[in-house]
Amino acid sequence: MDTMNTTYYFGAGASALVLPTYSDFTEKLDSFVKLFGSGSGFSKLSPEDRKIALEINRIGNEYLSNEQFSATPDRFARTEFSKGKSLKDLKMLLILFFAERQSSIVSINNDSYKRRILIDPRIDELMSHIIQPIRGKANLDPKFKILTWNYDFQFEMAFGRHSNSSGYHSYIDLQGFPNIDDDDEPRKFDNSRFSIVHLNGVAFFENGAVSMPFNNKISEEEQLVRFIIKYYYHIVRNYCPKKGGIDSLKFAFEYFDETTKPPKAESLDAAITIALNTKDLIISGYSFPSFNRDFDRSIFDNFVSLESVVIKDLPGKEQTLLKTVGNLLLGNFEKNKIEFDINVQTYIN
Repeated sequence: MDTMNTTYYFGAGASALVLPTYSDFTEKLDSFVKLFGSGSGFSKLSPEDRKIALEINRIGNEYLSNEQFSATPDRFARTEFSKGKSLKDLKMLLILFFAERQSSIVSINNDSYKRRILIDPRIDELMSHIIQPIRGKANLDPKFKILTWNYDFQFEMAFGRHSNSSGYHSYIDLQGFPNIDDDDEPRKFDNSRFSIVHLNGVAFFENGAVSMPFNNKISEEEQLVRFIIKYYYHIVRNYCPKKGGIDSLKFAFEYFDETTKPPKAESLDAAITIALNTKDLIISGYSFPSFNRDFDRSIFDNFVSLESVVIKDLPGKEQTLLKTVGNLLLGNFEKNKIEFDINVQTYIN
């Protein structure tokens, strides 16, 4: 018999104590982009590194100056995709930005870096609850599964805090999807293990030549800028030409094709298997935007064994979310005659 899951369904609000949400995303991105066009870190760069820095600055400002970008990166990406435009530069910028936001800054004299929290304490608490401590090993309770729309690395970092794992190895130990291995071989999902599925892919890149910047304790702005430039160099100059793009960060809508519905995708296949075997569903920090609705529906149509649903959101928003979730689950209720308890909880960021 398959493991019956307790499944968490997360949106951007799940890591809002640490990372920008849609309300302050462009403001934080603008501060990041400025690192590569001015400031003490930029002024100390070599001529070659300065060229790369200015390229990052140019790409960032190009997006920030586009009025459509101010909505959400996901929605903007969908618009660009529908126009047939490449998303490579946008994905690269997001990977660099999230690497910087999750870097261990120890003493930079800048207000934006003071007392920076690296891991959302709510995620850290959840991960400590999921881990079953065994001497010398962080064992993960297999009944828990996470479906997240976030492309940050918060859960992987939290796991690393409670284990001997880090970076790429954390992702593999957590049975992360989509596959980010260089071999491109599809991985089969195992419902008897814990798993985290990033529905939009993950803003992560690591190979033998470069590790995520947050694996290094950074003490000055120049060091931070150099790490990001090195990161950029290996992604754009070494990785992308071989792979034809950045496949770790793949937006959900990229899996959809006019001739194939529902879409065939490794992450979606894993999410559907999780849904089919879920009895308890907890939804937190997610607003179910219309541009993700097809993908959400592909998953929610398979929650056929539910016994309970818990919805967590900010005060004043929970009833709207309750209606949306109810509509998504209505088909299951009518078709499969399932009955489940549903309740709403509020939290404060």
